[in-house]
This record gives sequence, structure tokens and C-alpha cells, in this order.
Amino acid sequence: MKYLFSQRDYILAVLKANILEALANGFAAYIPAIFMFIQNIIFMSIWVVFFNYADNLYGWTLKEMLLLTGIVAAAFGTTSVLCGGAYILNQNVQSGALDNLLCRPGSVLISAVFSNTRVAGFGDILTGLAICAYVSGTDLSAWFFFVSCLIGVSLLFGSVIVIIQSVGFWRANTVTLSDALFEFVIILASQPQHGFPTLAKVLIFTVVPVGFMGLLPVMVFTSQSLLLLLPLFGAAILFAFIARAVFYKGLEQYKSGNLVGL
Repeated sequence: MKYLFSQRDYILAVLKANILEALANGFAAYIPAIFMFIQNIIFMSIWVVFFNYADNLYGWTLKEMLLLTGIVAAAFGTTSVLCGGAYILNQNVQSGALDNLLCRPGSVLISAVFSNTRVAGFGDILTGLAICAYVSGTDLSAWFFFVSCLIGVSLLFGSVIVIIQSVGFWRANTVTLSDALFEFVIILASQPQHGFPTLAKVLIFTVVPVGFMGLLPVMVFTSQSLLLLLPLFGAAILFAFIARAVFYKGLEQYKSGNLVGL
């Protein structure tokens, strides 16, 4: 966290440049975000139809499912917009593009993570905000818990993608594998995990922390419990440290193009 604060001005400048560059093509730049928003609406409509025929799903109603979709979508969108470089980390390692970041002052990880913006993420953020507005209206306490969950889950998403993408430091030609693994995380996080058996719940709160990305945030929001925010932010900070350790351990193996020793 100290690296984020110490490089605040640098990060803000890079984010501004990334976003302005991404939106430089005028209306055409917004098309990916628009289609992402439409895609999310179509996905949510499936649950609307489902709950027209079922009262609940293991105790969850349409409200909980909308919240799950909204939190996951908004967090994914936030990391896509702010930390888009994390999603192409493996690609940069394999191609040698990481060389350009090694000579920059400060943290290589921060330079890599904040080096790109994915415009489609704005559609996911809009989806989350629209769902919160629909569910919460003008309830300020509900918005507080939504934003709190969004911050924690976004940090988790960013950390997990760094860990997954860092596999490129040790294995060549793993860009497709990294992308597939993160898609699996997204799909799993978007599912109603409260119906999972006990062993599966243990796994989603340890090995693959999707329980902190979906199930726990919904519990936090519906109960509006400050106490439940503690494990959420605890997990987010823990995985942030793990991601940093994995990245720099991999960086020790890095060669230009990462073709040596693989």
C-alpha cells in the first residue's frame, strides 16, 4: 500500500493519459462499453426469468442475485479501467514489452498494472451502479456498503489477475492459459456460491478466493454489517501482498522476451 501512496501522482498521471488515449477515437471508443453493458443486461434477464418461476434459490431472491452480478461486474470493470495492464502482463512478459517498464523509477509492478486501460470496463461499472441504484435507491448506508465492497473486491480481482498472469515468468506460451484461468474465476465469482457444499466453500475462501468476491460482499450488503467488512478487506490486503511477492519472484526469472530458461 505504501507504494501506491508514494507514487500517487505518477499513477494519477498515467491513468489520465491512458483514459484520454482510450477515448481519443470519439464515439467509437465507447462502443465496447455499450456492448458490455448490453451483455450484462442480457445475462441479468436470465435471472429475472428464473425468479418469475421460482421464489428463491437456496434462500436467495432476485435482489441477492442482482447484487452479486452488480458487485462482480463493477469490480471487474474497475480493475479493467484502472489496472488494465494487469490483464496483459503475461503477454508483455512473453513479448519482452516489460523491458520498457524496468527503466522507470519506482515499482515495476505498479508501472505494469497501471500501463493500460480497457474501455469495455466502463460498461461493467455502469452495470454495477445501475443495479445498486435499482436495489438501494437513495439509501446512503446501502451505497456506503456497496462502495466499500467494490473497493475490497476490486483489490482482490487485481491481485488475482496479477498472480494468474505472472505464470508467464516461468512458462512460455501461457497467455491463453492465463486468460482462461481468469475467465474461470469470473464465472465462478458470478455464481450463487451459498448453495455450494462445505468443501467447495472452504476452497472458494482459500485457494480460489471467489467467496470473498461474490458471496461475502452480498452478505455484507444485505446485512449492512461493518464487522463483515473486516474479513473482506483482510483477504484483499493478504492477496495483494501475495500478488506482489509472486510478481517479484517471477521478475527474478525474467529475460527480454522471457525466452531464456524456459
